[in-house]
Parts: sequence; C-alpha cells; structure tokens
Amino acid sequence: MIELWLGEKPFKGIKAVTRNYLIAEEKADLPADMPSDYATLIQGLIRPQRKDRWGQEQVKKWLNGEALAPSKKKASVSILYDPLKFSASEYASNPGELAALMEKYSDMGKSFLYDDFITGWLKKAGDVMLFNRVQNIASQYASDKDAGLYTAIFTLDPERSFKSRSGKICKTAEDIADAIMAESAYYMEDLKRPNANLYLYLATTEGSQGKEAADVFCKYFKEYSPKRALALVYFKLQSDGGITIGTKHYQSPDELKHEKDCAQIDLVKKAVTEKDSMMLVWLSDIYGDNLKSTEVFSNLSIPEQFFLLGLLPFLSFKEFGGDSWDALRYLIDSCLGRSDLFEIYVAQGLPLTGQGCGDKRTPIDYAVCCFNELSGKHGTDTVYNLIRLLHKLGADENQYREYKVREAERKANVGKYQKCVASSSNTVGLKVDGTVVAVGWNKNGECNVRRWRDIVAVATGLHTVGLKADGTVVAVGRNDYCQCNVSGWRDIGPVPEEKIWEWRGLCKFCGGKLGGLFTKKCKVCGKEQ
Repeated sequence: MIELWLGEKPFKGIKAVTRNYLIAEEKADLPADMPSDYATLIQGLIRPQRKDRWGQEQVKKWLNGEALAPSKKKASVSILYDPLKFSASEYASNPGELAALMEKYSDMGKSFLYDDFITGWLKKAGDVMLFNRVQNIASQYASDKDAGLYTAIFTLDPERSFKSRSGKICKTAEDIADAIMAESAYYMEDLKRPNANLYLYLATTEGSQGKEAADVFCKYFKEYSPKRALALVYFKLQSDGGITIGTKHYQSPDELKHEKDCAQIDLVKKAVTEKDSMMLVWLSDIYGDNLKSTEVFSNLSIPEQFFLLGLLPFLSFKEFGGDSWDALRYLIDSCLGRSDLFEIYVAQGLPLTGQGCGDKRTPIDYAVCCFNELSGKHGTDTVYNLIRLLHKLGADENQYREYKVREAERKANVGKYQKCVASSSNTVGLKVDGTVVAVGWNKNGECNVRRWRDIVAVATGLHTVGLKADGTVVAVGRNDYCQCNVSGWRDIGPVPEEKIWEWRGLCKFCGGKLGGLFTKKCKVCGKEQ
C-alpha cells in the first residue's frame, strides 16, 4: 500500500536490518502528504505484535468509514550506554562508536568480543536485542575469530558501508560490484571462502535476502571457474541487469543485437573468443538453457554456436572457420525440433543445396536415408516437420519429391486415429475428426462415447474422460466417488505460459531470467517484477 502511494518500493536505499528495526520499534515514518485515514490503516496493518495488528474486523470497520483510533506507537525507550574504555585515550559511548574502534584495533576488538566485555556492556545498558546477537556471533564463530569480529562490527553498526580490500568505501551494491571487479585478482580467491567478508557483510546487513545471496555467490565459486563466478557475482550486484562493453551500456541482449558501430562489434567479436568473458557470462546467465557454456566460440557445442549467432547476427559462422556440412548434419541428428537453429543456419548464408562429401547428399537426402534412425530418436512427426522446414528454407526440390512419396506412405499406414489409450479393461481411440470410439468392459458405460464430438484428448480406466476443444469435459463410466461429475467444468486446458513462467521464478512478461540482488528485474525485457 505504501508502494502504491509512493510509486516506488518503500524503504528504498535502507538496509534490511535497519528496515526491520524501524518496523519493530514502530519508527517507520509514513509520507507527510498521506491522508490521515490511509495512514491509520497502514499503521494498524504493520503493527509488529500479532495481537495488536489489525485483522478483518478492523479493516471492515475502516472500509465502512467507522472512526478508528490510530494505532498507538510503541513508547520510545532510550538506551543509555556507559562509556566503554577501549584504549588509553579512546572510549565508546554507543554501538556505532564501538564498531569503529573494533575495526581500528582488530586484535583488541577480538579480545573484547570473545572475553565477553561487549556482551556485559550491552547487558548493563539493557540492549537485549544486541546482547543476544553479539552473544550468538561469539558462539557461532568461535573457531574463526576474524569472521566473528567482522560480523560483530556490522551487527553493532548495520549502516556501516562495505570497505573493499584496497579500502574503497562502497555505499551501494553497485559500488561493491565495481570494487570487486577492479580488484578481481584478490576476490577471485577470497570469495572461494564461505566466510569471505563480502558474504558476512551481506548476511549481516541485508537479513535473509543477504544470506541467500551470499550462499548463491559461494556456490558459484564451487561450480564455475573463479573468473566466471566473479562475473556472475558482479551482475547479481548490479541492479539494472545490463552490461557495459567499451563505451556503451546495453540494457538487454536485444540492444546489443542491433549494434551497428564497427568498433563495438569488434569488441563483441573479441569477447566471444575469450573464455569466461563478461559478455559470454552475461548472455549465459540470461539464456542458460540454450547457452550453458562460456567457452570460446570454437569450443561451444553446435547448438550453442548457432544460438549465439542468432543473438548476435553480425557475427559470421564462416569467420570462425566452422564446417557448415558437419554443423548441419549435427543439427539434423540432434536438434530436429529446433527450427530456430535451422533458420539461423540459413540466415548466416550457409548452403542447404549441394552439400555433402563424396556421395553429394543434400540435407533432405541425409534425413531420408537416416529416416528410421532419426524417427527412433525423435519421433516420426518431428522428422517430417524437419524435412518440410528444410524444403521451405531452400533445400533441393528433387529430394523433396522423394520425401513426399514417403509421407504419402506414412499417411496411408497411420490410418484415421489421432490417439489411442487403453486400460486393463477397455481401449479408446480418438479420431482425427474429434469423435471417439471405444471397446471393452462396459458394465458402467465406460464405452458409451458414440455421441462425443470435438474431443481433443482422452483418458480411460474404470471411467472414460474426454477434453473438448472449447475447454469443457465429458465423462462416462463408474461414478462411485463422483469422478464423472464434470458437467460444470469450464476453461480446462493448458496453463497459460505466463503463469508457468511466474511459478518458475522467471519474468511474468516474457519468461526471461530475473536479475538484481534485491530488486528483481528481467534481464531480457528489462521490466521490474
């Protein structure tokens, strides 16, 4: 509701730990221009204690315009800390000052942390929350005191900025991304450690989201090369999901696809010949299903090569010295259902006619000769669809005539049934005209399908079910548990693709991968979720 009013996410730029503290202590300020009745509703809904939080009854009263007193804010309690002597001339009068001294004098800081000076100081001041957190840190990191010290510093002062190895102060996730990339040699080794400072910082200052991000980053360094892993961390920390190549920043692969500048294109060509280059890692992160590897172009699989050529049409397959006939034969053998790859092959200006070795076979000839083997691997329909596509894209007409003969034979053998299903007691056939036939056990009417029309799918057992083209369902047979009571069903059919994308954690607009550490934004269409 606050986001609707502001037009942006609330608590923007505030770390998760600070945000949670503001809500728990009821110190979250609402916009000054927000109407009092609207503010009253929000205050009631975000009360930290469940027993005090508004429920259905209060919301109904608010909607009906009944007067409701604003939620009383929790009484503010100031915590007074005794001055804590840290060195001969330096004292800490609050947790923030203590954190600064612990960072300045690390050995003394570890001594204070693990000898219970800090917990005793917090307990005396009555700061129960910080007392418990610091006590847990000392216990959790008993065998790694450097990690314990670092975690304690950011626990005492969660608004503290991350400092890189060289001392660069990083106020935002983007600053951190730039810093670790500028010091890549160090961080490619450091981030292999589960207790690396960056991971501790994220987990301490960004709550559960930060801990999840740290776990993901650490996993990258177990699964990939250090160079690729660091690039992935960099892109996750960047909020816009784009990439800078040379002098230009590209928000999405589509922008890169339409590049016309020769200097920029040369940089892209250089990037595809560099293993684990930033650009290859970026594209692989977005299109992982089609571009899993970040090897140099010549070491990519044939499908990955042509997928990349489709993304970057200014690249040339010939320029990289590939054999077009070997590539086409591989696509026929392994990628029959990927019409996009064959279209990219043709768009590259690679030949579909006169290909072959000593026997001068064409692509269609090759597919026909290997028909049985290909059908066994991919299915008959897939092979025929490929042959039609090859002809459409310009393959030899003479070979296409031979295919037509084979297709006529196939149609004659297939008969008139689109699908058959069977159970132990009956068999049901779905005809191409949408009618259904059935034979077998019919004690409960399982085979009474003669009047069915416009059926697109069937299933059978102790009862028979048919899905109609309009999304309704018909059923006959045993009905002990009302399993045939489907007359009121509507809109049955495939789940919309957009909903499936959303369930899988992808962009609900285009199905692309989401990027950003704390703000989820599509890497393909650029829309924020």
